[in-house]
Amino acid sequence: MLRFILALSLIHSVIGQCNPNDKLIGDLCYTVSTSKQTPEESEGICLVSGRYLAVIHTSIQANFLATLVKAQTGADKFWIGLHRVSGTSNFRWTDGTPMTWSNFDSSLPKDEHYVAESTSNGKWQTVDEAHEFYYVCSYTPKYSTPVYKSTARPTTVPPTTVPTTRPQVTRSPTTGKCLDNQDIEIQGGCYKFVPLKLTFEDARNWCHYRNPVTASYLAYVPNQTVDKSLAAYARSEFETDDGNFWIGLSRSSGSSWKWDNGLPVGFTNFGTRTGQNYAAESIVNGKWDTFNDEEKNFFVCSYNPASPPTFPPF
Repeated sequence: MLRFILALSLIHSVIGQCNPNDKLIGDLCYTVSTSKQTPEESEGICLVSGRYLAVIHTSIQANFLATLVKAQTGADKFWIGLHRVSGTSNFRWTDGTPMTWSNFDSSLPKDEHYVAESTSNGKWQTVDEAHEFYYVCSYTPKYSTPVYKSTARPTTVPPTTVPTTRPQVTRSPTTGKCLDNQDIEIQGGCYKFVPLKLTFEDARNWCHYRNPVTASYLAYVPNQTVDKSLAAYARSEFETDDGNFWIGLSRSSGSSWKWDNGLPVGFTNFGTRTGQNYAAESIVNGKWDTFNDEEKNFFVCSYNPASPPTFPPF
């Protein structure tokens, strides 16, 4: 059975629009790592490259990945992008989608936070976060041919091409809706909450160049409503009631504050820590504190869905 799956999937890898050496399985492209990492490190590496730690929708994807990882690494298990929602017994994927299909090994307990897949049978098990395994990243191909699904649809090519190597999406600029249904619309702007801790500069570069949906800015906060909304959503999106997340406000030493998207600074909500050059919003109360260029925080990207930005390549 696994040989049949491998042969069938390789055929579709040829016609799919994945990056070189990646494999198209069903509706997603997959990249197998060449090193072992903890689950948090694995997720961070995937996110920085514009991917997610592997999302798996079907038994075919699970079985093929088990065969592929075994062949390429010889490992007995690897990290996938499923993790427990803090304080609950529920699991969700790192791209924010719900777990609609699962493949947990019923003979093993589900006590830990992170999930790994066995290369011997494709079954999932929860594993302590201190372990280091190989991992797989996934992303949406430039166009998909989900031939394995009973609800298969024709191949479609996105009408708009973003001038980077990020996966492409179909855009509907006249609808005003976010380009990713996991993004959150607030007063006409779309916001992506990224659960990865980076420096301000690295977070800004991720929004500009690594956002798998579209080029974007570090979050623009034009008024109190957006400010309060971001803090409220951050608690659930980052699964914490404490800490800060970067917004797109910064300055050079001695200069004025500027938004990443170039718009003028009107509304502000600074707290007591104002001596540094990079602004982050408090998850606790929505106040803005400032930090230096070595501090690492979660971050939020934003864009106008009707006219997303473009940036020249590095």
